Amino acid sequence: MKAKRILIFLLFIVIQNIVSQNPVNIYNKDKVTVLKYFMKETIGGGKLDFEMKMKDDKSPFYLIDKVMYNRKDFSILLWAQAIKKTQKFSKKESVNLWQEIKKRKLTKPEKKAFNKGFKMILK
Repeated sequence: MKAKRILIFLLFIVIQNIVSQNPVNIYNKDKVTVLKYFMKETIGGGKLDFEMKMKDDKSPFYLIDKVMYNRKDFSILLWAQAIKKTQKFSKKESVNLWQEIKKRKLTKPEKKAFNKGFKMILK
């Protein structure tokens, strides 16, 4: 249990560092630039392809606020946090962008994970 909390904490740190490590700070860019960045980096093992980044993780589930997430849903939660951090998109725009990039609709569990990630406050 303690190991899972440490892992979750480390993943939150990783998400904060992934986008900010880009030589061009994406948070200071206009909405169109951010949009292009997210479209490029969300797929194909890009910096925001969290499901791919977590593929070697041995944990099958992640516990946050007494809710268990599988790897896929947790990666969506992380992506939602990343796009919220840009402060360029509403939740509705973000959902639409994710669905456009992935070329499919979010399932109910995925929507719950997305909403949780978008609501969470990162410090």
